[in-house]
Amino acid sequence: MERKKKFAEKHGFKRIDYGTTDNPFAGKVICSDCSSAFGRKVWNSNDDRFRRKVWRCNKKYAEKGKKGCNNTHIEDKVLYQIFINVFNAIIENSEYFMQKWEEKYTSENQLEKYKAKQFIEIIKDATPTTTFDANLFFKLVEKMTIYKDEKVIVTLLDGTEVECQIDK
Repeated sequence: MERKKKFAEKHGFKRIDYGTTDNPFAGKVICSDCSSAFGRKVWNSNDDRFRRKVWRCNKKYAEKGKKGCNNTHIEDKVLYQIFINVFNAIIENSEYFMQKWEEKYTSENQLEKYKAKQFIEIIKDATPTTTFDANLFFKLVEKMTIYKDEKVIVTLLDGTEVECQIDK
């Protein structure tokens, strides 16, 4: 719980647990430039043909009429695909990750031990997926850091960082 409080303070959250199954990325998408959270915005909301859900740094227009943060936006569907790609990469390299988590399982740190056990349970019988699972996302991902150069770093709850390129 203490770790969550520090994370919330660092990134300017008022609450610790924002994410829901309808909005799983809330509080988990972070700006690489200013360390602020990204917020979900709906563009062209009046016309379903053009409607887009995007995530943008909350400090981009913190002061009305003045551009703040220079980071880019990212579409909702891209975030879903990034998680699917990361999960499938973990499955493909499961030997490496299992060895890493088995080493942490012998750790004196109880949180590391618990997370390692949880990750081993999730991955041992998992198969690659093509669909997003919010519960799996909450069990694995701490944050997704968005960079201007079309790069995203997904940080897992055990501290592992996986870099992804955004395909446009």
